Amino acid sequence: MVEERMARLRPGYDPGLVRLGARLLRELPATATREVVVHGDFNPGNVLSARRRPWLAIDPKPMIGDPGYDPWPLLEQIDAPFEHPDPRPVLRDRFALMADALDEDPTRLSAWAAARTVENALWCADHGDVPGGAEEMEVAGVLASLAGV
Repeated sequence: MVEERMARLRPGYDPGLVRLGARLLRELPATATREVVVHGDFNPGNVLSARRRPWLAIDPKPMIGDPGYDPWPLLEQIDAPFEHPDPRPVLRDRFALMADALDEDPTRLSAWAAARTVENALWCADHGDVPGGAEEMEVAGVLASLAGV
């Protein structure tokens, strides 16, 4: 779908980064060491303080998948990491913390973040926000560099 959107929309985004995002979206699920129920819309607005447990995730779009799929929206939206002079150390710390909690590789979480951000950039373009998608592509480039891909 990512490659089809890119071909149809031709928004002027970096084609190499789009190819990378599409490749990661295909390869990451196939290389998962386990499958879990993922939330599908795991962001700070969908995490509430609760009585029965410390936190409650609401409004899921559940599916079975790689545990690395879900963390990026939460990690990105806690605050604005890209407003820091250099977002890389902030993001490295967040990925490391989340990776430890999930027993996952922080590099894998970064790769998922890059893939999902490329996908989101093309979604933006498909919905008339080519400049917003271009901003997402800049973010995807930083995330891909953190993942070493």
